[in-house]
Amino acid sequence: MNLNSTFIRSIHIENYRSLKTFHISPLVPFTVFLGKNGSGKSTILDSLLFLSEGIQGGIQKTCKEKGGILELLSKDSSDSFSISIELYDDVSCDSLEYSIHISQDNGIPYVKKETITDLSTSIQLLCFESGNGVVRFTENNTLQEKKEKLVSTDILALSIFANLYPFHACQLIYRFLLHLRVFDFQVHNLRKAPLYVNNDSLSQSGDNIANILYSIQQNEPDTYQKIVSFLQDHIPSLDTIESRHDPVLNVNQIFMTDKGFLHPIGSKYISSGTLKMLAYYILLLQPNDYSFIGLEEPENYIHPSFINDLTEFCRQTSEDKQIVISTHSPFFVNAMNPDEVWACKRNEEGITICDNLKQNDPIRAYVENGAKIGHLWSEGYVEE
Repeated sequence: MNLNSTFIRSIHIENYRSLKTFHISPLVPFTVFLGKNGSGKSTILDSLLFLSEGIQGGIQKTCKEKGGILELLSKDSSDSFSISIELYDDVSCDSLEYSIHISQDNGIPYVKKETITDLSTSIQLLCFESGNGVVRFTENNTLQEKKEKLVSTDILALSIFANLYPFHACQLIYRFLLHLRVFDFQVHNLRKAPLYVNNDSLSQSGDNIANILYSIQQNEPDTYQKIVSFLQDHIPSLDTIESRHDPVLNVNQIFMTDKGFLHPIGSKYISSGTLKMLAYYILLLQPNDYSFIGLEEPENYIHPSFINDLTEFCRQTSEDKQIVISTHSPFFVNAMNPDEVWACKRNEEGITICDNLKQNDPIRAYVENGAKIGHLWSEGYVEE
């Protein structure tokens, strides 16, 4: 399997917040979760982020940063939750399943079980329960097996074996999760003037955008010109937008100059929509090594004309990395195909359920005859 052609094809979750018994398959490289506020669509992205953060900081720290394991458990459920993903290589057609089962003892979380399964052979390449387990690997065309014991049930075995040479499946899954990002750009973060640090990539909150734009201006002039040009297409009054360094305070701040005006305005007075558009252009145009990009409700503050362009930008980006978006905007899904859209809602018990629109025969027929998914969703056809 190759990381560049690998994406998450299926997700199975038990007892994680509103995802009581949740399974979706097949996902495609460009996928949108569409639903009203509180439908649970963001929880799907959060569960994937849990895996990424868990392999880096351990389970206890990850749970604590999310409010504690009791906040993560589905209400009126058991004392544990599980998250499973299938990684699929659409070139080799190989697939791996990674699964973790997290339990708790008096509110302290621990790894109850963790497995990696090669779905093409049904061989379990890794299986650990409460810190004890076995890991398998191929050496000289022969399947080898090693029994190991972890020093702590806070540690995911994946984090250990991914750093050892023979365990190629662990390495691929680890690298995929390590480079998984979920971005939630809040305008108050985009307005910040951060201390100057030579950052390589945009933070998941966007609070270092002034540093990133400054770096692009200095080191990637062609990318910078593309960003300005694309913004001008949607904001005809824009002359330029740039990040300036204040050597006295050692901060960077974004300034925008309108056509016909001599003096720029600072980020405090730049429109929210302009800052959001700038953040998305930086994210999608600047070279990066992400395996997965999740976007939380990118339509907020954005004019519908830009949303159409953002949809197309995401589709192009998904050719070499997976793009998954949560949205409640009908405009965002108007240019999408039924197999790319999952409609999310809560049932009477408050449990999140998702349906792929490709499986909805009436919706598929409407779209084939020229109807737009967003219009159908706004008019109530999708949830019928």
